[in-house]
Amino acid sequence: RIRGAISIIIPLLVSALRRAEDLSIAMEARGYNGWEGRTRFKQFNWEIKDTFFLISFSLVCFTIIFI
Repeated sequence: RIRGAISIIIPLLVSALRRAEDLSIAMEARGYNGWEGRTRFKQFNWEIKDTFFLISFSLVCFTIIFI
């Protein structure tokens, strides 16, 4: 069974590696730079609801501490 599986797995692995290499060469030839110049970072702005939450959370924490 193991020899039978190996005889199937090795050609599939070689084929997958060849395809990945061909794809990477094609992407480089077309000038693909990946994530260069792109980011998933999102800039958040402080809003009035953030201030209200901060004040209320602080009051709850101080109340719990002093009780």
